[in-house]
Amino acid sequence: MIRAKKRFGQNFLKDELVLNKIKQVIPNNTNDIVEIGCGMGDLTAKLLEVSSKKRVIGYEIDKSLYSLLCKNFDLQLQQRLFNLTLCDVVHYWQEHKTLSSNKYDLVANLPYNIGTKIVLKALCDDNCQSLIVMLQLEVAKKFLARPKDKDFSALGVISSLACDNRSEVAFVDRASFEPAPNVDSMVICLQKNKDIDKKDNITTNEEFKKFLKICFLAPRKKMITSLKGKYNLGKIKEIFKQIALNESIRSHEITPAEYVNLFKKLHH
Repeated sequence: MIRAKKRFGQNFLKDELVLNKIKQVIPNNTNDIVEIGCGMGDLTAKLLEVSSKKRVIGYEIDKSLYSLLCKNFDLQLQQRLFNLTLCDVVHYWQEHKTLSSNKYDLVANLPYNIGTKIVLKALCDDNCQSLIVMLQLEVAKKFLARPKDKDFSALGVISSLACDNRSEVAFVDRASFEPAPNVDSMVICLQKNKDIDKKDNITTNEEFKKFLKICFLAPRKKMITSLKGKYNLGKIKEIFKQIALNESIRSHEITPAEYVNLFKKLHH
């Protein structure tokens, strides 16, 4: 009997209703489908039902689960409808720069311990066209948040700039998993911006991400308070005046476009 391993953040989704909701929102295209953490294969089976036009590419870090998947999906592996790799997907991504040589949609029940990192990497991967992913509820809300929402953070800024559309697919109660985690989850859909300038994509700029981290250090304080530890106060006030930002404004009240403008002027 295979047991979930804490070190891999494993919680196996068993709720058929949620699995079908995920299946229903997969885009109708010829993109590959990439699944990270195939687990026991419940979602994998749904993905393989979607369309004969699509290839499913799976990544699994657990050797025992990899062996189980190879056994249960032997025919699909032979027919090349399913491609399965045993690896640490973060290391694989760093080495290969992408998870598929073709355009792909990421569809996965992501391990809580690497969920945020995976979404951010996918948003920076030009081959990834959309994400339908399950995350811890509070993290999922941050990726969907908009300015003035209490959950608005750097994750909301980045996902807003990188995506044309962001939406909730399903709330997932902790009882839907085996074993049940200590938190609830949410499936979200992020459809990336097809018109984004890949050569000047601010969301892949590491300096911009560091800048956002500074901005949200103390989200309920005036943002100037956070910025003055890194930048000249006089310059900050002058730029705020130029772009019509109130000096009392908090980080969760600023729009993504204003963040881009502020960053560019501070780093000019």
